[in-house]
Amino acid sequence: MNNSIEFISLKAKQGDAFVIKWGGNNAMLIDGGMPSTLKQIEDTIENCDLKFIFVSHVDYDHIAGLIKLVEQPSFNMTNIEHYMNYPELALSPDDDTQVSFAHGENYATLLNKKGCKAISITDQDRISKFNVDIQVLTPNQTDLDKLLDDWNSNRIIKDENIEYLKKQVSHGDIINKTSVSLLINIQELKFLMLADSHPQDIIDKLEDMGYGIDNPLNVDILKLSHHGSRHNTTVELLKRIKTENYYISTNGAKYDHPDEEIFECIIEAADFHNSKESNIFTNYEIESEIKLKVNSDYLSRINIIHQERIKYNAL
Repeated sequence: MNNSIEFISLKAKQGDAFVIKWGGNNAMLIDGGMPSTLKQIEDTIENCDLKFIFVSHVDYDHIAGLIKLVEQPSFNMTNIEHYMNYPELALSPDDDTQVSFAHGENYATLLNKKGCKAISITDQDRISKFNVDIQVLTPNQTDLDKLLDDWNSNRIIKDENIEYLKKQVSHGDIINKTSVSLLINIQELKFLMLADSHPQDIIDKLEDMGYGIDNPLNVDILKLSHHGSRHNTTVELLKRIKTENYYISTNGAKYDHPDEEIFECIIEAADFHNSKESNIFTNYEIESEIKLKVNSDYLSRINIIHQERIKYNAL
């Protein structure tokens, strides 16, 4: 049996889609990227025992590929545990050029038709089974309540559908703030998946867990929040997380991520932790684009590595 552990980032354009494999043929899927990500998802999880699907939030570039996956008649979700923040908000865009549900059918309804019930999770939840331990870091219930209140108070009806894209534009901040971030422990490996979360929320949760500047959380991979946006990573956050390996999921085309400030944060954090090196892994070949916009002094101390699969031998 192959007991290696594999961290896989799929090409999802400006979005996120990750697969983690462990214990032979066990796998989890974290977000599904764009519709074009579907084939990669299918190929990557083929012959796997898919234990979990996590939807971090309902942004189109995180959920569209999952919608496509669940729509496939051959995809059986009966024994897959499916976690989200607010399943009832997972509505697809009403746009013929993108994934859509007829008559406002939402994602939770689609899951039910496949024999799967989406489970709501908050920062109070922890999942320990199948030889993996997953601590949910965000969202908290207060932010989820605000998300629901904002959504309902600004609802626009069109042909029985909520115009999801308009909601995304006007409420993107609270949508990102309520995204599901995870600390995944498999054997002795730790993967910190920050989705599009806000840095102060992660700091607060880490402090609740006993981690801080004097006692940082050690992780093997830190998936940076929001594709390397300067709004979602701070030096204060990285002082509380010790790692040499960062991951950024983006092709950089639409929003010009990652931002230069991220590299400065990583260098400052490396100095604070006395780290020997810093690696940024990417799922697209964007090193040349990064070199055009990032201070060369920062880049001299950071390795940019295009690597979609990171494999660890069984520990």
